[in-house]
Amino acid sequence: MMENKQIASIAKHIAEYFISDSNAFDEVYSKILHREGNLPFLPTLSVKQPWAYLICSGIKDIENRTWKCPKKYIGQRVYIHASADKRLNLTILTREQYNEACEIFTAKGGVPVKPVDRWERSSIIGSVQIFNCVINHPSIWAESSIIEQMECPKCGCAESEYFGDGEHKCDRCKHTWWENKNKPIYNWILANPVLFNEPIRDIKGKLGFWDCGKHLK
Repeated sequence: MMENKQIASIAKHIAEYFISDSNAFDEVYSKILHREGNLPFLPTLSVKQPWAYLICSGIKDIENRTWKCPKKYIGQRVYIHASADKRLNLTILTREQYNEACEIFTAKGGVPVKPVDRWERSSIIGSVQIFNCVINHPSIWAESSIIEQMECPKCGCAESEYFGDGEHKCDRCKHTWWENKNKPIYNWILANPVLFNEPIRDIKGKLGFWDCGKHLK
């Protein structure tokens, strides 16, 4: 059960990001605060720690997935749920990632006091905007993909552009075809992160995008 001050904080945050009209803001804020009525769909993504905290802290600017981000979420703000998994810690970071994380932590006033295994889990800890979805982004947080050039089945040209999900387009004749030989890692570009002062605790995550609105009633 969430405390009233926590509900008020989350309610204000949601209303600010999802509602632009002042009257609608008051209505949505009141619904969440008093746990009544229907809320808008609040897209939420479960992410393992330490990635979840690094994303909401503005350190990790890429979320790597084996599936392409649906277009309807590009440009949208989504909530970040820290999953219950405790198997990962900061040793998963590369030296370059670790150094960057330490630099940003220092600039913001110091590294977290709690060790990673005591970071919030099974909790919605913040939110972030999904800016775009690409392959082989230059960020140090992006996992790279090896994209093999496919021969165009129409003109035989070996030069083609890959769009993800097996879609190829020939540079010469512009023919488009699908061939799932390549299985890339998609780099979701993140922006405008928010880390909640008080997370929404004791929430079980789900695969893919899911609605956290029912947990705010």
